[in-house]
Amino acid sequence: EFYADNATMQENNKTPRRGLSTLLAYEQNVVDSFEAIYTHPDTLFNLDEDQVVINWIFDMTDREGRTFRLDELAHQTWIGEKICRERFYYDTTRQWLDPAPPGSDSR
Repeated sequence: EFYADNATMQENNKTPRRGLSTLLAYEQNVVDSFEAIYTHPDTLFNLDEDQVVINWIFDMTDREGRTFRLDELAHQTWIGEKICRERFYYDTTRQWLDPAPPGSDSR
């Protein structure tokens, strides 16, 4: 509901995905590949009225029971009430980190 029909999403420097149906299909594949996904928006930066950066923390459990953490920045460009462009930034060498043990603070 938040993405424009012609929206794009881009992982780091990869080729952007284009169009709402393509974005939804890709995201559904990601969701389907995990047993559980927990999202934690950490910090929100309003750069101006149309530019937002969100620091997302994702804790995920795969189908084999392994847990992972992804710490990424999402840079969004909005037009009106819809996201028209979103680009994700994360360290590809540490893309999926084992989360810290319960009770500890990994940040």
